[in-house]
Amino acid sequence: MEKMSWELLLGLALIIVLSSSTGLYAVGYLDSDGDGVVDNQDAFPYDLLESKDSDGDGVGDNTDAFPYDSKEQYDSDGDGIGDNEDAFPNNPMENKDSDGDGVGDYADDFPYDPAASKDIDRDGYPDEWNELWDPTEDTTNLTLDVFPNDPSEWKDSDGDGVGDNSDKFPTDPAASIDSDDDGHPDFWNKGMNQTDSTTNLTLDVFPKDPSEWSDSDRDGVGDNSDVFPHNPDRWRDPSVLPTEIILDRTIQLSDISNGRDITYDGTYYYIIDYNVSNGIGRVFRFYSDFSFTGVVWNFTQYIEYPTGITYYDNHIYIIGRKHEEAGSHIFKFSMDGKLELSSNISPYISYARAITRSNDHLYICDSKSGKKSIHVFDASTLTHIDTIDISHYPSDIIVCEEGNWYLINDHSIDVTSLYLHKLGNNKMIWSKSFVPQKIEFVNDNIIGLSGNTIYIYKLF
Repeated sequence: MEKMSWELLLGLALIIVLSSSTGLYAVGYLDSDGDGVVDNQDAFPYDLLESKDSDGDGVGDNTDAFPYDSKEQYDSDGDGIGDNEDAFPNNPMENKDSDGDGVGDYADDFPYDPAASKDIDRDGYPDEWNELWDPTEDTTNLTLDVFPNDPSEWKDSDGDGVGDNSDKFPTDPAASIDSDDDGHPDFWNKGMNQTDSTTNLTLDVFPKDPSEWSDSDRDGVGDNSDVFPHNPDRWRDPSVLPTEIILDRTIQLSDISNGRDITYDGTYYYIIDYNVSNGIGRVFRFYSDFSFTGVVWNFTQYIEYPTGITYYDNHIYIIGRKHEEAGSHIFKFSMDGKLELSSNISPYISYARAITRSNDHLYICDSKSGKKSIHVFDASTLTHIDTIDISHYPSDIIVCEEGNWYLINDHSIDVTSLYLHKLGNNKMIWSKSFVPQKIEFVNDNIIGLSGNTIYIYKLF
């Protein structure tokens, strides 16, 4: 018999099995790696650290991070996902890259679109395209965020620097703000004007009023409520009775001191007064802003103690006493101050205190000796037409025949009140306390005069 090698002798084991039926047997087994598991039961007979491979993948269970998954053996980053399946085997925060853009799904704000990955403000619009990716490869119809740090904005269609969500005119670069949401901008964007507007925008003249935006005649009343939108002298509907009168401002005149009445010809104001020493009447002409023109008419041969003046159809009408004659008269002058016609009205009027005009008629107030009436005269011939009895002592009157109403200023016992009446039935509608004694209807305003003070009221 040949001598056995020492390696074989070292690995030889004798097991004696005693069997009552078969007798005595002897079987020999090796444990090459000395791990306590004999070779024929050890999946790794020469690896002291391994003996079992449950999933049969060639990696021992002790080393295999997934001992029951033959497809996985290692988990380098310890994230529970095998390296073979983990797209980022060395990054425990990532394991999947669904769109294959090199950015893990956890960090990728668009995990299913390879064109983009970053969205700082989380508004669903990418801050930039991924490097080396063509935007045409976008798979979810993304558009870049023009405002990457503002979650409320992402698009600027007109390129004006204001996001579409807050831009009231998102497709027009000329404007962005519309405070009252009426479709007309409050102002132009910096460096822009109407010629830059791509949608034919016009600025809102009334940016805080959603019912108004234009003022064609620049009278301060919006076109929508202006019954005369192209006439700066008119704005309210004359057929609608005014319900309120509000003082707007006062103006002090330094060129007169004893103003008796006022009228307006559409360009100039005319204020009549008289010389307190002799009663001779004179007329001062003012511009529409009440600055003095320097023009004065002196009536030394015609009028004494004038009490009223009105303009109508290129003529100035004045009431007063005729020079060196008793009784009230009407005087009709051309616009250059020349007398054309006069008429003695004392048979009808005890004391002509005020005069106004409307639709070819002159209205003259009589308020002396207990009389409270208005007399109507023909403006062309100065002939008497009618008498209207009233319940006040009128110091002046405004008549709006087209609106079928008139205003009477009653200055009695040093208390002035303004009364609105309907023509025809002469019904009083309302009365209000008032300051000036003389009044004129100009541009739907009431212009009042007392001495050298102008009062401007607005009718509503």
